[in-house]
Amino acid sequence: MTNVDLADRKHGTERLPRWGRLRHLPWLRMLRMTSGMVIFVFLTMHLANHAVGIFGFDLLNQAQTLRWAIWMNPVGVGLLYTAFAVHIALGLLRLVNRRTLRIPFDEALQILSGLVIPLLLLPHIIETRIAGTWFGASGYYGPVLKDLWPSKAVWQTVLVLIAWGHGVLGIHLAFRHRPWYQRLLPVGIVVAIALPLLAIAGFVTAGREVLIYIKSIGMSPETHAQMAPLQMISTTAYAGLAILFAGLAASLNFQFLRRKLGRRFTFTFRGRGPVKVPQGSSVLEASHMHGIPHPSVCRGKGRCSTCRIQILSDLSELPEPTSAERLTLDKIGAPPNVRLACQLRPKGDITVRILLPVLGEGRDVETSDEAERWAVERVATVLVLDIRAFEVLVNSQLPYELSALVNRFSIEMQQAVQNHGGMVASFYGDGLIAIFDAADRPELGARRAIDCARDMARVLKILNKEMGGALPIPIRAGIGIHTGKVTLARIGDTEKNSIVMAFGNTVNIADALQRATKTMLADCIVSADTLLNISADVSSLRRLDIDVDRIDETIVAYALTDWRLVRARSRSNREVEMQDQGP
Repeated sequence: MTNVDLADRKHGTERLPRWGRLRHLPWLRMLRMTSGMVIFVFLTMHLANHAVGIFGFDLLNQAQTLRWAIWMNPVGVGLLYTAFAVHIALGLLRLVNRRTLRIPFDEALQILSGLVIPLLLLPHIIETRIAGTWFGASGYYGPVLKDLWPSKAVWQTVLVLIAWGHGVLGIHLAFRHRPWYQRLLPVGIVVAIALPLLAIAGFVTAGREVLIYIKSIGMSPETHAQMAPLQMISTTAYAGLAILFAGLAASLNFQFLRRKLGRRFTFTFRGRGPVKVPQGSSVLEASHMHGIPHPSVCRGKGRCSTCRIQILSDLSELPEPTSAERLTLDKIGAPPNVRLACQLRPKGDITVRILLPVLGEGRDVETSDEAERWAVERVATVLVLDIRAFEVLVNSQLPYELSALVNRFSIEMQQAVQNHGGMVASFYGDGLIAIFDAADRPELGARRAIDCARDMARVLKILNKEMGGALPIPIRAGIGIHTGKVTLARIGDTEKNSIVMAFGNTVNIADALQRATKTMLADCIVSADTLLNISADVSSLRRLDIDVDRIDETIVAYALTDWRLVRARSRSNREVEMQDQGP
């Protein structure tokens, strides 16, 4: 089975535990991600506080008191302000160090929104935190809302939407390829849309209440006089921002001139020819500068291996891999002459070959949507079926008879898979591999696979009855079913002409269970993981411990020798599925 063999684990590759992978990430990236998450948590709580305003101004202030208990103390204030300073500084540093401004739209949107946020946020900080800390102004929502509503309502709404969008987009770009993120994505989309809308609704409701019913809120003439210096502080702050942006523009211009006038190296891409690039450029940046198709799903952060290249020139002159690059290379078991193009910055001329092509015709796999149309890792159920003693059938049948049998078998089995929401990843004459992928519903995929296996057994009985006179022996098949992580990848030059295949240890285990049906005298063997997903009662099933050579593990499984033992359970599963789907 070709795709099972292709999914073999590379020997000698060790996977670090989760904490080890985090520990080996570059400290700047970890610091930027951590500071961003701190700010995002603060923003989420702030918007949730605003959303409470839907139920009235008094409840809004009560929620404010609880939020202040968490953030308005020396530890919380220090953590928040440090996160702001670190995130802004590292964001500017990353922007200045870019060798090319050819970047995907969503990343450009994140950069632009990050530059706009300080301009919109500065007045809010001055009129709330600085006014409260230095001049004794009340930080509760009454005076603040009376100042913001309705004169500054549009500005406040724009600030909320841009800041929230920047944070949500940052989380999406950082974690979109993690399997757990795909499972949480539907809930995340609801929260990402609902929370800012509820916050704006709460702001409007509380603002109108303050304006209509709370006339006494306001500042005395003495307080106004005390806060007169705020105007000078605001002018100074905006001047500082102007100087910062001017310095950023000057730095970008300097980097541009240095790349144009400085030393240049020759990078030769096999099949594309040589290109001249500025000193300090990575191989991935060089390919992007000159429009050479080069996949990079993680956008050059060293988190994936899609940009990997083979070095065709001398290896001794290359810099050693960074910790992030070494971690990824070890994970895929790469030989010494394979490097990550996004992390490799040669100090001289180099010749390379891009190992992974850009999928499709003229496609850009730097967008996550395009990448996920071609490859995605999910928890799915794999069913492997194989006809027993197929050689006996081949040797005893005339060519036409064999063709008729195989075609009838193929049509019936593929129809059974499709009827239960699966797809055939591979058909090899005497068997097939089917995938039951229900996205973030692994229990639904497991139920469909078991129901499909039962229908396959029924179809085989019908075939034996109809074609029994033309068969030397009855047709029997072994079926193995397992649920786990699989990589679903399209194989083909275009999406229209491609087929979906499954790779990974889940396929190996399902195949091992299928092969074990011969020695265990069972028509179908299902792993414990699959039965656990459908909450099946295994007390009446025969337990088996199956050794899987390809992964050197023992898998707990159960033999389904009598479908009546799971019929009641499967029937209830169908009812649950119909309830999930609705009328």
